[in-house]
Parts: sequence; C-alpha cells; structure tokens
Amino acid sequence: MSSLVGRWRGRQVVVSDLTHEEIEEIEDSEFDVALAASSFEPRARSAFSRFRRVFSGVGLGVLFEERKDDNVRRNVDVEMRRIMPDVLELPIAHYARCFREVRRLVSERRDGMARVLVDYSCFPKPYYVGMLSLACLVAPAEVVFVYDLGQRDDCGNWDAAEVDDIYAIPGFEGAGIESDREEFLIGLGYDGAQSGALLEVLQPHAVHALLADPGVEASSVGRVLETNSLVLEQARNVVRAPLEAVVDVATAVRELVPRGSESNFCLVPLGPKPHALALGVVALLEASVTYLHVMSRRPPKRRVLPQHRFCGTRVLVE
Repeated sequence: MSSLVGRWRGRQVVVSDLTHEEIEEIEDSEFDVALAASSFEPRARSAFSRFRRVFSGVGLGVLFEERKDDNVRRNVDVEMRRIMPDVLELPIAHYARCFREVRRLVSERRDGMARVLVDYSCFPKPYYVGMLSLACLVAPAEVVFVYDLGQRDDCGNWDAAEVDDIYAIPGFEGAGIESDREEFLIGLGYDGAQSGALLEVLQPHAVHALLADPGVEASSVGRVLETNSLVLEQARNVVRAPLEAVVDVATAVRELVPRGSESNFCLVPLGPKPHALALGVVALLEASVTYLHVMSRRPPKRRVLPQHRFCGTRVLVE
C-alpha cells in the first residue's frame, strides 16, 4: 500500500492505507483507547464485534443523546454497554467532550506512543476528522481508522437532508488569504439535491468534484453521476478514486490546492466517509485549506447494514 508523508507544525505525519492482512492483525494489537459510536445503523456493532478483544479491553462507546427511542439504536446501546468498559453519553454536537475523554484515558494508559483505534463507520465528521488534529496534539501517536463498507438496504430511497448549518471544523479553519476568489471541492454522494443547493449558496469562483469510483454497490457510480449533474457540469476537475483509497484521494486533492495567493480553497465532503477522512488529511497537511462540515437538520434515518468488510487507514505522528 502507498503512503503519504507531510508535516503539521513541524511534526511529521505519515498516512497509509491498511492491507487486508494488517486489518486482520488489529485484533491482536494493543491500543490505549478504542472508539465506536452508537447509531440507528445496523452496522454500528460491526467493528466492536469483529475486534471484540480490543473493544472489551479499552473500548469507549459514544452514545449520542439524539434518537435514543430507535429500536436498532437501543439494541446497539445495550451491546456497547455490555462489551465496553467505558461509555460516554453526550449531545451529538459536543464532540470536544469526547476528545477530552480520549486525552484523559490516553494519559492514564499510555506508555510511550499513544495508540488509538477509531471505528468511524457511524461517527459524524467532526469526531473522526477531529481525531487527526488530536493525534498531532498528543504526539507521538498512532491512530488506526477502520470503516465497515456497509450495504445500503434503501438504495432506491436516499432522501435529501435539509441543511441546518455550515461551519469549519475546529482546527481545520484554514489560513485565509487576501483573495476574493474561492474554490470549493465537493465530495459527492447520493444526495444530489444537497450538493446542488450548496453550489447555489457558496457561489464558488471554481468548483472541483470528488466521487467514489468504484463505490460500494455496482450501481453507485451511475447514481452519483445522475444525481449530481449540476455540480459535475460546472466542475473544473473531477477526482475519481475507489471508496476505500484514502491515500490516493488525499494525494490527488493536494495537487489541486492553489499555491501562493491565488484562491481560498475549501473542502465540502458530502460523499462516503473514507473520502471525507482523506479530505481531513488534506486540511491537516495544508494549512491554507478549510474543511467545511455540513450539518443536517433531522437527517434521514438511513439503515446501512454491515458488510463485515473493512477498509483501514493508519496515521502516524512523530
């Protein structure tokens, strides 16, 4: 697997995608903390069931206060409490509390390099992208991200999500330059109505697009192309990469970042989580880049089933 090397405030950062063999070895590895989020998605239990030894030893289950009345969510909560030694209940927007708890647990357990396992299959972006910044703050650190690729059981009904707010994730605000030219790279998913609406709101000087090719299902690429036609018609560049190719996406997108004072460059991930993680890597290594999170009001309840097939990414900070 290829690697990407960069720097964050003088610290060396090495990002690499895990091989199938390396993912298999996670169960026999030692970590200080292993995070997973409860969810109404059935795949929420996939990683802590697969890597049970790790999660039963140092697991931290994050239980959001929203949507506790969902039947799938209640079952996941019960299983998390049964398996994991620690749980954290909090509103979904209070991700800083999660980071404080991770730092506390790492400081109590670490012996040399901090090692954290993150199942980001069901975490919102500020949590797993924020873990990149946290890794740099507690360095030396190794963070291993795992993701169940999932199976959508509602592929014919992927309702649009109403936008509630758009903001830069803390630590990824970018360094604004004196330019009225703004370029946006939009990571495309199934919600073409949302991407088209954002294009109208943001009014970019230039737009770039990112899509997963191939995606999870055989029909994924065609659906993304069809539903995001408005963005694709205006896109100056279209980056295509396999869904799980975090390093390839980060490498390709870094090449699009303007140098000097040409434009402000913003990332807007609306597509699959591995691509959103890759864009987080770009924003971490490129100080001028801003990472925008699109927060949805009453997001649709999308039942993603476990595929029990994982992709993984390792981030090492000196």
